[in-house]
Amino acid sequence: MWYREVVKACCLDEDLKQMPNGDQTKLAEMGQNLSGGQKSRISLARAIYRKDAQIILVDATLSSLDAKVSRNVFTNAI
Repeated sequence: MWYREVVKACCLDEDLKQMPNGDQTKLAEMGQNLSGGQKSRISLARAIYRKDAQIILVDATLSSLDAKVSRNVFTNAI
C-alpha cells in the first residue's frame, strides 16, 4: 500500500504510534505540538504521497533530523 510505503520511507512509523489516534490525531494550529523534524518529515511525506507531482522542491528537510533518521529518509524517500 502506497501510504504505508511513504510513512516508512519518511521514518514516521514510531511518531504515528506515539500519537493518541495515530495518523488521525488532530494537530494544533501550524503543527505546534510537533517537533521540527516531525514537521519536516510530514511535509515530505505529503509531497511524496502525491504521485503525480513531477517536481518536489526540498529545502532543508534533513537539517532538523538526527544523523540516523536523516540518512534513512535520504536513502528511502529522497
